[in-house]
Amino acid sequence: MPHSRGVVAYAKKASRRMRHTLCTPEVTYLYRIPVTQWIQKYRREYIVPDTAAGITMAIYNVPQGMAYSVLASLSPVYGLYASFFPPLLYFLFGTSRHISIGVFSITCLMVGQTRQSILPDYANGTHATEYKGMTGLSPPDVVIVLAFVTGMVQIIMWALHLSFLSAYLSDSVVSGLTFAAALHALIAQVPGILGVKLDHPDTDNFLHIITKIKDIFVAVPRTNLVTLLLSVCTIVFLLIFKKLVEPTFRRWRIPLPSELIAVRFAVLRLPAPKLPRFELVPDLINHGASIAIVAYVVTLSMGKLFARKHKYQINNDQEMLALGIVGVVSSFFSVFPTSTSLSRSLVNEASGARTQVLLHILLNSFIYHKLIVCPLCSL
Repeated sequence: MPHSRGVVAYAKKASRRMRHTLCTPEVTYLYRIPVTQWIQKYRREYIVPDTAAGITMAIYNVPQGMAYSVLASLSPVYGLYASFFPPLLYFLFGTSRHISIGVFSITCLMVGQTRQSILPDYANGTHATEYKGMTGLSPPDVVIVLAFVTGMVQIIMWALHLSFLSAYLSDSVVSGLTFAAALHALIAQVPGILGVKLDHPDTDNFLHIITKIKDIFVAVPRTNLVTLLLSVCTIVFLLIFKKLVEPTFRRWRIPLPSELIAVRFAVLRLPAPKLPRFELVPDLINHGASIAIVAYVVTLSMGKLFARKHKYQINNDQEMLALGIVGVVSSFFSVFPTSTSLSRSLVNEASGARTQVLLHILLNSFIYHKLIVCPLCSL
């Protein structure tokens, strides 16, 4: 009985918090759309560093977006979509001046595993198109609904004021999460470098990464030598540019697009909005909740890091709401779940960004339309 009374008391408290969140005069469009506040205080001296950061991020987004889309078991073009719409929405609703919203290795791996669990790949290179009586499904259908579910979970968490849970995130937890993400991302890229298909597709099995490493060793004799040679040349090219050429340009504060040069160019037409396959929602709630939590944890951790360094404040609740809006709205434009990218955020901050300006989004739009198809191994 005491336990049941405690549950009822918490439910009542959460209900009062939700009414306060949604109904108080404090919640006006000015308060919930932070850009309407800080844009009025924008300083003229921010234009130059924001321009440099915008150009850098536009260049950086293209190869990373395409590569991480492959991690999510999708066509590279969906990574470009995820690099366009989420930053635009976060620009309107976010409170951090430096983090970069878009594709992120951890969430991309989780998205890929979710897609594989719903529509597994076959050995002949095709994939399932049916799930629990639903026919005509494609991988984008699954991940788009997953983005919608993830966003809805984050909006519900915001309404319940669950952002207080972030207080339990230690630096060691975030560091461990980051290292694990880097390790998974590295291993996931190896089959593409070798040009081989693994014997076992990605699954949600415990320690499946060990199975993947074993499959990679088994697949080594089947290596496509042309793909491997192109991969090695791309890696050597990037190393030379980053170690010898980029430091000189960095002293001049000129961004050098080595990654963009390496992957050549790829064609993009922005997708028309369409409704997600909502019948998949019940089967994706668990996956969406997991991704929602991970995305919020990473975003808040990076946001607090930059806020402390540059002496400004971020709003934990508003960050959760911003991520929720990003997920829900982006799902209507063929975007899979996104989060804060650690590497892009650091590059953005190092490039001198002062605010979340819209320039890099406009440059993304220009660059994307100039791209042509590139080999997957160069990503």
